Amino acid sequence: MNVAIARHRTNNRHNMRNITPDRLRDILDYHPDTGVFTWRLKIARGVVVGNVAGSTRSSEYVRIVIDRCNYSAHRLAWLYMTGEWPKNQIDHINGVKTDNRFTNLREATISENARNRGRPKKGAARGLKGVTFRASRGKWEAQIMPHGRSIFLGMFDNAEAAHAAYCAAAEKYYGSFAKRSEINLLDENDK
Repeated sequence: MNVAIARHRTNNRHNMRNITPDRLRDILDYHPDTGVFTWRLKIARGVVVGNVAGSTRSSEYVRIVIDRCNYSAHRLAWLYMTGEWPKNQIDHINGVKTDNRFTNLREATISENARNRGRPKKGAARGLKGVTFRASRGKWEAQIMPHGRSIFLGMFDNAEAAHAAYCAAAEKYYGSFAKRSEINLLDENDK
């Protein structure tokens, strides 16, 4: 690797926390009700004052380039609103990686953030998190993995009963970070 490129990458990592809340507020406006950043200053070619800042080209998250450093918009939102960089990860409560409304963001450990993943594991029955069909027994199995260890919740005659057992356990072990499944999210949004 070219020395200049290596130095630039190192500087980028080091600079991740160099932007201050004041500098951020000088450059960008953050709209906490929509989660959108707009440019206040023209700091580079292509930047138009008043336009929406950021893009999702390289990841599913909104990224904003400031002073040649690439930032996650959700982390900038936290800095903008609290005046401090988050100590841990920032979790999107509803699981939508581009929804940077401040009410949708919370600080989370790596484990807490992983619990809030919406998609069930590959092979999960009918899209229900924590549920697997055991053909050899003709029953639905429910299990959960808090703190890296698997807990067997029981065998059930139908997927809904197994999923109900998983949901109760998720609430117990994960609290507000419990996400039951994509299907449940859709059902709740339809109400």
